[in-house]
Amino acid sequence: MTEREFDEKLRARYHAAASSWTPETKTRDALVERLTKQKAPRRAPQYLRPAVALCCCALVAVAALFAWQGQTTDLPAVSEETVQTQGAADAAVPYAATAGAQEGETAGGSGEAAGSSGETADRADAISPKQAEPNAALAAMAPEADGETYPSQEQAQNDAGAVRSSSSSLTGEEARAVAELGALLPASQEALPEETAYQETLESGTVLTLLCTGTSGELSVRVSAVTSEQQERLVSVDEPETYDLTLCGLPLAESVPEDRQARVENPIFTAEELSVSVLEARREPEEGTMRFGVLCGDFVAEYVCKGMTAQETYDAVTSAAYFTSGT
Repeated sequence: MTEREFDEKLRARYHAAASSWTPETKTRDALVERLTKQKAPRRAPQYLRPAVALCCCALVAVAALFAWQGQTTDLPAVSEETVQTQGAADAAVPYAATAGAQEGETAGGSGEAAGSSGETADRADAISPKQAEPNAALAAMAPEADGETYPSQEQAQNDAGAVRSSSSSLTGEEARAVAELGALLPASQEALPEETAYQETLESGTVLTLLCTGTSGELSVRVSAVTSEQQERLVSVDEPETYDLTLCGLPLAESVPEDRQARVENPIFTAEELSVSVLEARREPEEGTMRFGVLCGDFVAEYVCKGMTAQETYDAVTSAAYFTSGT
């Protein structure tokens, strides 16, 4: 028998035996049940996932709350009294410069020596709210670079850059009693009863300012030693083109040559040449304001007059002791 024949014979016997095999009833039922019955997959309850999400959100919120409380507890406590003190000190700061350089330097030195917490207290002690109220009137009277009190922008800039060594507020009579400078201030005017004076000492010298106001008029005068800039604005009545506004068009910057603009805007006359007609020529066509200066020896009084006639202005200027005493 060949190998091939033996293999075919063996295969035939195997198929015959396999086709006649019948499994036991118990084994067959188990196989059928396993093939036909499927178990449902394990799944988490439907309410479990939302519950887990809510728990996570709650944990995040609690962590954020604890972090915020930790930051607030680290901040220094600020009492209401400290806030009020800081506000009063900040409100008084603009008047500290005009209240006096000596007090300002003392307050500034105390602020630098103390720490950040002591700086607020030093500023409040240097300028209290009660002191700030009179200082407000003093600051209003102090010369400002707005062209109203100062006769020239250049003079305002010069004083703004000067170092103030002292300053004080005076009454009209106290100002007139100041040596040399007070003699150039006009006497008390019945139509301008309210008077406020201001004196300050600069590196360039002492400056005396007087403001007189009434129901319809206002006069301000600034007295100081004559400067080189003021000497350049000195004019002669024989040269009306240097001071007569009726000969000039507006604006002056377009109608007046540049080399004469400073004199035309704010001329200074000698005391001997001042007259009513000269002041008439200084009246501005729109507002009627008169700006001019008067040279009296080594000193200059520069005026800004509003709501006044030329005669009233002349009478006020010549009422100063410099004119009445025959100096």
